[in-house]
Amino acid sequence: MHPKPEDRRHQDRAYVEPYTTNTFLEFTLSGRTHRCLLLDVSPGGMGMLISNTEKEILQHLRPGVRMSMACTSPEATVPMHFEIRHITEIKRGNLLGHFQVGLCLVSEIK
Repeated sequence: MHPKPEDRRHQDRAYVEPYTTNTFLEFTLSGRTHRCLLLDVSPGGMGMLISNTEKEILQHLRPGVRMSMACTSPEATVPMHFEIRHITEIKRGNLLGHFQVGLCLVSEIK
C-alpha cells in the first residue's frame, strides 16, 4: 500500500465527480477549443482534468501561465482568468494516468 502523499494546500477544497457534474472549463489553444472536466473547487481556484487521451494539451500548459477560460455548467457560462499552479499526473484510483491541472483565480491576464 502506498502512503498518502502530503497535501501542500492550506485551504479546503470540494471534490466533484468529473463524469457526472456536466461542468467544464473551456479554452482555446492554437486555434482549437478544448473542453476539460472540472475535478475540484477551492476558495481560490479549481482543478481541471486532462484525460490521458488528450495529453497533447499539456505541451501548451506550464505553471505560471495565465489563461482565460469559460466555466460552463448546465446553469451558466462564466468567463474567468486563471494562473496555472501545477500539472500533476494522477497515479492511483479511477483516474490513473490522467492529469490534474491546478488553477488559481486571477483578476486579469497580464
